Amino acid sequence: MTHQPSTLVWFVLVDSNGHPFKGTKVSSISLSSNVSIDHFREAAHLVNSSTLPDIKFSQLQVYKNRLAFDGKQESLGEHTCITGLGTLEKEALVVVVPISAAPSGLFGRKQRTAVFPTPEAFIR
Repeated sequence: MTHQPSTLVWFVLVDSNGHPFKGTKVSSISLSSNVSIDHFREAAHLVNSSTLPDIKFSQLQVYKNRLAFDGKQESLGEHTCITGLGTLEKEALVVVVPISAAPSGLFGRKQRTAVFPTPEAFIR
């Protein structure tokens, strides 16, 4: 069994507008140099689990760098190998966290509080 060398993969979490997600900054994780974007997303999600509690790792979109994100290029496919990507802080992978309105009630609708009259309201 051969051991794959590890490499630091730099990334930044952003919202769909490209702003830092919840005040996060560029960070890195150590991964085998031949893992897929799918495995990278899972690892990035794991190290940011407290920041992403309602997000599944498969919901994260990954872009080659800021230029690719800003240029509205297609996100990297889940089977894309990370070799050579995110190797420098200034070329960090851009991980877009979906901003979804958390459902506030059943089926995503606002939950209403029913007000029922008290028994005294029926006594006259």
